[in-house]
Amino acid sequence: MLKDDIDNIRLLVKDDGEDYMYFIINENTDYIGGGACGEEMITKYETINQDIILYYGFSEEDKIKQTNRYKIYISLWQDN
Repeated sequence: MLKDDIDNIRLLVKDDGEDYMYFIINENTDYIGGGACGEEMITKYETINQDIILYYGFSEEDKIKQTNRYKIYISLWQDN
């Protein structure tokens, strides 16, 4: 795990082949993002990304703008 500064965390996960997934969490800007390459990594990424979104929640701005983060959080919360 790389920690650029106290508020920005980056995590890169790689397997033995070409597949990988990565996450970026910036607590200054409330940005949560990332991506994945390879079928198995994409499946794992989606599960972990949902957990991260549930952990961090959403901002008032996300709610007002009906962002993807807000919509994912609400749909995940309703499923639980």
